Amino acid sequence: MGFGNNMTSFLLITLCLGIMMKMQDCQAKMVGQCHRAGGKSFVSIYCGHMKMIRINKVLHGTPLGPQDTEMCQSMEGDCIDENISGIYDWSACTGAQSCVQYVKQTQLADCKQKSKYLQVKYDCVSEHKVIDICKTNKKTLQNGFIRSTGYPLNYAQDEHCECKLKTQNGGKITTSIIDLSLLSKKHKCIDWMMLNDQAKEHVHCLHKDINTKTEWDTKLRVYFNAAKRSLKSDNSTVTSKAKGFWLQFTAPADDKVTVTCGPAKTRKPNKSNGNLIFDELNKKTRSSKKTTRNSNQKKGMDTSNYLLCYQIHLQSADSED
Repeated sequence: MGFGNNMTSFLLITLCLGIMMKMQDCQAKMVGQCHRAGGKSFVSIYCGHMKMIRINKVLHGTPLGPQDTEMCQSMEGDCIDENISGIYDWSACTGAQSCVQYVKQTQLADCKQKSKYLQVKYDCVSEHKVIDICKTNKKTLQNGFIRSTGYPLNYAQDEHCECKLKTQNGGKITTSIIDLSLLSKKHKCIDWMMLNDQAKEHVHCLHKDINTKTEWDTKLRVYFNAAKRSLKSDNSTVTSKAKGFWLQFTAPADDKVTVTCGPAKTRKPNKSNGNLIFDELNKKTRSSKKTTRNSNQKKGMDTSNYLLCYQIHLQSADSED
C-alpha cells in the first residue's frame, strides 16, 4: 500500500510539474504606475532568468467619478487611451529579462483630462520556446518563436541562415514580427530578413512595428542575411543599434508546424515576384519619397516600380563593404 501511495503521489507531482512548465512557456503579466507631479515615477517590468519580455498592450488612463485616484491600473469606468505607441520607446524592454520605463503624461482626448497612470500588459516568454535561426535544429510546435543569433544583443556579421516551416495538416501559418532592428548605411539596408511562400515575399530591414500579423501558405521560409563588414564600417558609418529580430509563428489550433533551421546559402530577394514588399526606411526617406512620388504622379510619370528602389539599395549594400 505504501509503495502504491508513493507511486501515485510521484505521478501526480510529475503531472503537475509538467503542466506548470507548459504554463511557464508564456506567462501573462500586468504592471501599472501613477504619474507623480514634480518627480519621476516608473514601471518596473520583470521576467527573470531565461525569460524574454514581450510587450502586448500599453495605455494611459485616469479615474472618473469616485474611484480611488491612487489606483495605478485601469478599472471599469476609467477614461483610457490605448493609442500611445509613439509616446514610449519599448526597444530596451522587448526581448530583455527586465527593464524600467518612466511614466509620461498625455492629454486624454475622450475626457479632456490628463492621464494619471501608465499600464503595461506583457508576456514572459521562455527562451526554451525560442528557436535560433542559425543553429541546426528541428522542432514540431503549434506555436513558437524564431530569433536571430544573440538577440536581444547584437548579432554576428557574415551570417546566412534560414528556417523552413511546414504545417502537418495543411493549415495556414501566421507570423507576427515582435521586434526587428537591423544595420543600415546611408538609408540602405545592409542586413535584412525575408519571409516567402509560393504567393508572396516580404523583405524587412531596419525597424519594424511590433505585432504586425501576416498569414502565409502551408509552407513558409524565413531567411536572415547579415552581411560581411569591415572594421572601418562597423566603427564609423554603420548604425550601432542592431538587436536583430524576433518573430512568432502560429498554426491553427488543430495543426502543428515542423520547423527546420540552420545555416543556408546566400540568397537574394526575387525581382520577378509581383508581391514583393519592402519596409520603408525611415521618416526622412519616407517623406521625401512620398513627395517625389506625388510629384511624379501629377506629371503623369509611371510609379509602378517605386518599391523596387529598396531592392536595388538592398542588393548593392553587400557589395559596398
